[in-house]
Amino acid sequence: MVFLKCRQKDCTNKTVFKENYCFIHTKNKEKLTNEIHDYIKKNKIIKNLNFAFVPFDNIDFSKKEIIFSRFYKCSFKNANFSKTSLYSSFFDFTDLENSDFSSSSIRFVVFGGANLNNTNFSEVNVFSSNFIGAQIENTKFKDADLSYSRFIGAKIKNTTFYNCNLKKAYFQNMNFDDLSIKTSNYQEAILKDCCNGDTKIKGYIE
Repeated sequence: MVFLKCRQKDCTNKTVFKENYCFIHTKNKEKLTNEIHDYIKKNKIIKNLNFAFVPFDNIDFSKKEIIFSRFYKCSFKNANFSKTSLYSSFFDFTDLENSDFSSSSIRFVVFGGANLNNTNFSEVNVFSSNFIGAQIENTKFKDADLSYSRFIGAKIKNTTFYNCNLKKAYFQNMNFDDLSIKTSNYQEAILKDCCNGDTKIKGYIE
């Protein structure tokens, strides 16, 4: 995943989509945004592309394949990723509030620092992915495989991990609710300073 540097003097950003400049320094942002949305709509496979800073609110990505692509600081409010395959892509510091990832396959994906409030992760396979420092509130993890994923430093509130596979998932300073404790294999997770209410809990490695 190698992208060229923006031609704007002193800019350290990478070129966006098929342009010579980053999105911030593109002259006609509205035209470019429409071209990108049209590309997303017409193509099932999205591969080796940089979309940093591009807005994607309310866009439908369902049933697509997203591979080796970068979405740094994009907005995806109310976006639909249901039944989508995401592989080795970057969604760091994105706004994914109210988005839907149900029944998706997510492998080696970075959500570091992202806003994942009110997001749906039902029946997903999230393998070895990065949620470090993410904001996760009122989010739904149900019947999800989260094995080997990392939630270190994530701010998790009012979120239940219902019937989830937490094998070797890494949590830090997490307060698991009773339903998560009863239905998910937290004992196989890596837990650092985690609890259930006022009771400290231990996982595979404390």
